[in-house]
Amino acid sequence: MKTDVSSELHRARSHLGLAAEAIEIAIKELADPYLTPMASTLANVQRAEKAVRNTLLVRRGGRR
Repeated sequence: MKTDVSSELHRARSHLGLAAEAIEIAIKELADPYLTPMASTLANVQRAEKAVRNTLLVRRGGRR
């Protein structure tokens, strides 16, 4: 059970990282004014990725 949770968290973190990277590339390549709100979305994705990373550390007995 613990391995399943860890595996799912790892998979989620991977997907979040890819989403953040895609948004960042879109912002840099297109640089249109309407994309400005996407910068906020990128920040949210990065915060979510950090939360997943911290959760993984806690589950592995790392940081508390």
